[in-house]
Amino acid sequence: MSYSFIKWSILLSPALMVGLWEYVRHEYLLQFISMDAGNWLSPLIVIFFTLIFSTPLFRKLEKIQEELKQERAYKAMMEERQNISQELHDGISQSLFLLSVKVNKLEKKVTDEQLPEVHKIKQTVQHIYEDIRTSIQNLRTPPLEIEQIYLYQSLKSLLKEIKTESDIKVHLDWDFPERSLNYKEKLELLSIMKEALMNVRKHSQCSNLHISAKEQDLKLVCKIKDDGIGYHPTNNTGQHHGVRIMNDRARSIGWNFNIESNHSGTLLSIVKGG
Repeated sequence: MSYSFIKWSILLSPALMVGLWEYVRHEYLLQFISMDAGNWLSPLIVIFFTLIFSTPLFRKLEKIQEELKQERAYKAMMEERQNISQELHDGISQSLFLLSVKVNKLEKKVTDEQLPEVHKIKQTVQHIYEDIRTSIQNLRTPPLEIEQIYLYQSLKSLLKEIKTESDIKVHLDWDFPERSLNYKEKLELLSIMKEALMNVRKHSQCSNLHISAKEQDLKLVCKIKDDGIGYHPTNNTGQHHGVRIMNDRARSIGWNFNIESNHSGTLLSIVKGG
């Protein structure tokens, strides 16, 4: 049912109802209903049938108007995201690329004593550059609607990439009540898992990766565990930055974030409740 059809139906239905009532009244009901009584009944009958007929049309009209409003807002948001991503690409991204080139040149000129510091700078620049590229890609990708966010399917896609691009053995234990999560929780949890898995692939040097998500003791618990070299924030500024972002994301949805690490691996836990 089109927007124009609904508007014209609402506009014309009272007039058609009056005409129909007057025709029936004069042709068939005059012997039963006097003119005065008919005149009193006319507005009541018209109002009654107009409400019955028009109320569903008004609901449809409001729904269409809301959809149009959301569509306009969505287009405006996507245009703004595209503008921001373009500014990041043309500005910060290009500047970081030039900075990395200069650091590479500097790396060849410094002494052996200065080389570790240059490596740290190079590593930090590279991590920021990768974060900017990821942000640009995310900005250019339409955001998921709530019904489109499926943590299990999204996680399996991420793990498939890890299996394809590395020798890490992946173990998944998933028994998570996704339907109990709201949109923001799903979105932030997915972002945390992406960041955690990226850190595992880039920094952990692990052989095995265990992911579990389940409900236990009235709490929702998600764990990501590897058997790599451990998390050392003092040795990797970029990795520390990623952990801080994950912690902030977890806190924004009221979940507890914890990371435990030693020479035999790292355990990341995200917990709701308790």
